[in-house]
Amino acid sequence: MYTPSTARADAAAMLAALWDGLDGNVCIMSAARQGGELTDIQHFWLPPARRDAVVAELARQTAAGREAFVSACAFAARQRRREHATHAHALWADLDQPPRMDHALPPPTLRVQTSTPDRQLWVWRLAAPIAASDAERLVRRIAAVLGADQQACDAARCLRPPGSLNTKHQPPLVARLLEHAPERVYDVAAIEAALPPEAPPANGQGQGVDWERLLDGVPEGERNRRLFEAACSLRHNNVPREAALAVVQLFAARCRPPLAASEAEAIVRSAWRYPPAQASPSLASLGSDADDAGDGGDAGDAAPRLVRLDAVVPTPLAWLWPSYLPLGKLVLLEGDPGLGKSLLALDLAARVTRGMPMPDGARGLDAPAGVVLLLAEDDLADTVRPRLDAAGADPARVVALQTAGDPTDPDRPPTTLDVEALRQAIQAVGARLLIVDPLAAFLPAKTDAHTDADVRRALAPLARLAASERVTVLAIRHLNKSTALPALYRGGGSIAFTAAARAVLLVARHPEDPTQRVLAPLKANLAPDAPALAFSITSHDGPAPRVAWGGATEYSASELLGGGTRDERPNALAAVHGALPTAPPGATPAELAAATGLAVGTVKNALLRLRALGQATQARYGRWLRPSPASPPSDASDGDASPPASVASRGEASLASLLSDGSDGDDASDDRPLAPWVQPSPSLESLSSDGDDGDGARPPPGPPQGEASLPSLTSDGDDASDDHAADPWPALLQRFRTAWLAVGHAYDGAPPPDRQRLAAAFARGQAFEQAWQRQDLPLAQATIAALEQLLPGPAPPPSTTGPNIARRRTPPARIAP
Repeated sequence: MYTPSTARADAAAMLAALWDGLDGNVCIMSAARQGGELTDIQHFWLPPARRDAVVAELARQTAAGREAFVSACAFAARQRRREHATHAHALWADLDQPPRMDHALPPPTLRVQTSTPDRQLWVWRLAAPIAASDAERLVRRIAAVLGADQQACDAARCLRPPGSLNTKHQPPLVARLLEHAPERVYDVAAIEAALPPEAPPANGQGQGVDWERLLDGVPEGERNRRLFEAACSLRHNNVPREAALAVVQLFAARCRPPLAASEAEAIVRSAWRYPPAQASPSLASLGSDADDAGDGGDAGDAAPRLVRLDAVVPTPLAWLWPSYLPLGKLVLLEGDPGLGKSLLALDLAARVTRGMPMPDGARGLDAPAGVVLLLAEDDLADTVRPRLDAAGADPARVVALQTAGDPTDPDRPPTTLDVEALRQAIQAVGARLLIVDPLAAFLPAKTDAHTDADVRRALAPLARLAASERVTVLAIRHLNKSTALPALYRGGGSIAFTAAARAVLLVARHPEDPTQRVLAPLKANLAPDAPALAFSITSHDGPAPRVAWGGATEYSASELLGGGTRDERPNALAAVHGALPTAPPGATPAELAAATGLAVGTVKNALLRLRALGQATQARYGRWLRPSPASPPSDASDGDASPPASVASRGEASLASLLSDGSDGDDASDDRPLAPWVQPSPSLESLSSDGDDGDGARPPPGPPQGEASLPSLTSDGDDASDDHAADPWPALLQRFRTAWLAVGHAYDGAPPPDRQRLAAAFARGQAFEQAWQRQDLPLAQATIAALEQLLPGPAPPPSTTGPNIARRRTPPARIAP
């Protein structure tokens, strides 16, 4: 019986024959096989001296059901390309059939049966290393003498070691070491003397091609070589490429089994890269026909890897926690500091190590599994271990990875690019959960967390590792400070973090009970949105805290954060407006939330909308007031629809900035200098000259509606001034056209002091367009009222301060609500 220990010893023997005496980098290639083709190819790089680590990695890949290969040459760079191969310490031959007996080659140092008994790998150990180019030349001559596979001669070739799987056969076969004679070490001159003299390949002169054999059908193991010889012969005889392709595809279809038309095309393409009289080039770029498919190496002619979906076997999605944590995926856990994200992650870790049910009672894994921790903030002795014990974890199944295992820097902490170190930690405990806390601490050096490309490069290896090891990566991230943004955009750094994750979970305070927290799904690509769950943090038999889970709650992530949501309660505006003080120092959003019983996020969103309507103003230190009746907003007759005196900070989707004069400074009055681009716009006429709304729609006309008052905003969205109109938008569109056209006619050709109001009209038009797209009725009513305030009247004096709106934005070509 071929035991794992025997396989490890045999693999070590082959690595010694190939790598002893080499320096630089050597490669392990791992791949899965679908539909007969190698897929999900991964490369691992190590110095040749670390053979023990290579043997362990080969065993892990085999245990995972993947095929594994090792490079025959050393490389100067960590790229498996022929130009990077430097030197070799052995020669090899990949036999797909019994070797020819009419040769004088000495017996090999070792022989490996790669699948069936006739398929063997022979290796000759050399007394001293030779250049990779010389090794490739000699290997090609050996292959010609023995009748071996010419595709396995490339310097970038990876060979199948003993103990590895060959999943091309079902059930899979295991490569076995048939013979090993370590005393057989040969001088390269002795090998070369046993070979016949080199001669130009006959196929380059149109000779040596067995056309009858091609018509009868070439068996597996010879297909690529013989088709390439035929293609070179056709090239030498000046046969047009299109005709040669048709001939080669005909022969490919007659092969046993048939060779794909795409591979025949690659063969012809490679043959046509060389002049007709030139000797036969490398066959490594022709594609795949041998057992070690896909590991040849002329990158200049490499064909793209295609996977036909009919060859992909559908597999059900696996879950660590159904609907919350998909297995084999990257998941983000987000929230403000101090809310218990790390403690919650350790609670989940404890459940994984014991095989306990998940917080909602759902069944997780079928059996206990391990957990890997990447921690940058909490001490293992006084924080992590006590918390795991309080949660009931099995500490023997938890491992904390603290260094990357870099021989040049032994103390360097790991990053998301240290896949090998992470893989070793995962496989050491059979982990199904990897916690990264916080994610920002383990990004590679010089990674810009606000740059999409940098973030994706940093997370891609982590996502591939999660898929290959079937482990859930739970990465913890803090929120940014932009409270007015939608919940999906609140995570710190680039949106690429959220895009790369397959699920995002949010931890926030419970809106109605400050002692409780809520875990709410924020993004779920692989399942319907799951309910949010309440939890609290309590002590358990000592100072270490633990998580006490409650039931499901009705709050969504948007409601918990309050930014950019349109789900505010109908009476939120009226409630917040009624609670606003009229005298300094005002009230903070938290105080208003306590007074109204609303969530802080809902209060903040309501305050922004009230400020846009002129019904609230922001005082110092984050406090809010009702506007003073003695100082109404500018350009307003009754003060309930004009732009406010202050504008929200950059980053907020400020309604006030949309209602201002087009700038985003602190002064919202209409007294800025005329911008050069402000000219009478043809779209002012086109919006209502023929009754068309600018994009082909002709809403029914209606009487102008009254301005929106605050009580009307608490209704179900209908205009309170027209109880008979089921849909207020047609009337609002008519009212907007009337005001827009009137402003355009009033200031067409007017001197700059009067045309200053036209600049403000553009801003109102943009704001109405935004309201139309979002179907935001209160904003539409407010922007129309502000636009009507710009009808002819005393022109405001030009301002000499403030930014020039010409440098801040460009106007729309036309307003098309």
